[in-house]
Amino acid sequence: ETRNELDMPIKLTGINLNLVPFAVGRAGYWDDSPQSGSLDRLFGMAGVRAGTQFWRLFENAVSEIFDVNGVRHVIRPEMTAWGSTSNRDSYELSPFDHGIENIDDFYGASIALRQRWQTKRGGPGTPGSEGEWRKVDWIVFDVELNLFGNSPLYELPIGRYYSVRPENSVARNHVRTDFLYRISDTTAVLSDSNFDLEDGDMDLLNLSYTVERSPRFSYFVGYRRIHDTDSNLIGAGANYGISTKYRVAVRTYYDIERSRTDMFDISVIRKWPRWYSALTLQVDRLEDTFGVGLSVWPEGAPQMALGSRRYTSLSESTGIKPEN
Repeated sequence: ETRNELDMPIKLTGINLNLVPFAVGRAGYWDDSPQSGSLDRLFGMAGVRAGTQFWRLFENAVSEIFDVNGVRHVIRPEMTAWGSTSNRDSYELSPFDHGIENIDDFYGASIALRQRWQTKRGGPGTPGSEGEWRKVDWIVFDVELNLFGNSPLYELPIGRYYSVRPENSVARNHVRTDFLYRISDTTAVLSDSNFDLEDGDMDLLNLSYTVERSPRFSYFVGYRRIHDTDSNLIGAGANYGISTKYRVAVRTYYDIERSRTDMFDISVIRKWPRWYSALTLQVDRLEDTFGVGLSVWPEGAPQMALGSRRYTSLSESTGIKPEN
């Protein structure tokens, strides 16, 4: 299968608005299928992305306790809307690769409000700062409203919108939040949630405490609530840079109600000339599955990964990032 996208950025300077109309075309051929033998698929999508940004500076916001030296509040409203059409439904194809055979011609819209509270840290007299101020994202809080139409009859229970490839989204109406509070340069609190507007339930809630001990090692402990499986999980994990070429990530989740380990996976990330690969071993007792996965992506473009993108951020840093 091949996928091609055409973007046309337009900057409306008078109202400080960025518009990006886009069109996507996908064409694929399969020599076998569950019902019809060989078949082809043509998929088309068109839409528009829009966004702006404004900010306000609070120079008098200073606190030694919270290590705050002035605050810059940045607000970024964003919107994406699209429609699509296809000559095939996903159930007509054998589901080998996520984002390939399992796409359908639904339409949708995403409205997001992304906020950053930035401050300065370091400065004269601060150990390790060399007397220089540096800008950090002190607090990050993003909210997305994601709405879909013509959704597939059978869909995953937790909705998700993917801005890079909207057709890969899980088409359930939902509100998603992402939160980060950076206590210090090495310690942060992360949280994300997914509220399903179709059944009125909090489908997913994550809360984590993360620590980066060195550029090579970081770890986290946290809590995860999954409504669909009625799971309350305590999680832990670590990232470690073995060398300049190899990094390892380990994750495990323990169900405190069922008194068992429900999820465990380990991934080895390898750096190659101009690209990366990740080999992941995963055990999931919630889904009663065991799997081995391979992901590859070009350097500097993890969003173009083939395979799971769960650990693509480790190509840039061993820091703990929110999990999708």
